[in-house]
Amino acid sequence: MKCFLKQLTYAVNFFLFSFTFSFDLEELIKKELRKNFGDEVILESYKPLTRLPQDFTQVELRIYRNSPRGLFFLKNGKIGTVALFLKWKCRVLIAVKDIYPGERLSHSNTSWKEEYLKRCPKGFHEPIQNFITKRFISKGNRISRSFLKKEFLVKRGDTVKALYIRGGVYIIFKTKSLDNGFIGDIVRIYSPFSKKVIKGKVVGEKGVKILD
Repeated sequence: MKCFLKQLTYAVNFFLFSFTFSFDLEELIKKELRKNFGDEVILESYKPLTRLPQDFTQVELRIYRNSPRGLFFLKNGKIGTVALFLKWKCRVLIAVKDIYPGERLSHSNTSWKEEYLKRCPKGFHEPIQNFITKRFISKGNRISRSFLKKEFLVKRGDTVKALYIRGGVYIIFKTKSLDNGFIGDIVRIYSPFSKKVIKGKVVGEKGVKILD
């Protein structure tokens, strides 16, 4: 995801922030994060980089999305700077059972989960069924794209299971695919009934649904 700058600078009532040295800096930072990002990001820790003004009239939150670090400023003539250490809410793919090399991902061996991480891993922009594993992934571990490679569910010359549904007619038969295809792709197959080439949609590993 391309990072972009989320910057907010605004004036606040001076009396609202005329605190003593005991003002709660952490709670102030968390409040501004919630206001601008909701639960999308959480504060892991923070570190003042300069002396902080105790009476301030402006605050500024400067964060790059999906970056583990950001800055928070307190302003009143002089500027106090605080380094922020952040975690972002990420949607990650988890192995729900041991997955062995060469095994295809499916909804039976994986599950989506939300976790807070310093950086969100590269997401999946296509069906997970298009991927097989290059290495062993133990149950409970996150699945990285670097662990996977794309592989056709249907390959040219494969014997495939074809499903034909029309009205009350439901037929399953085996035939050969004339094309390679990922999930959702349209491939040509040979019909043993009409002796013609027809089209089908890839719906699973070596599985095709006949198109009307």
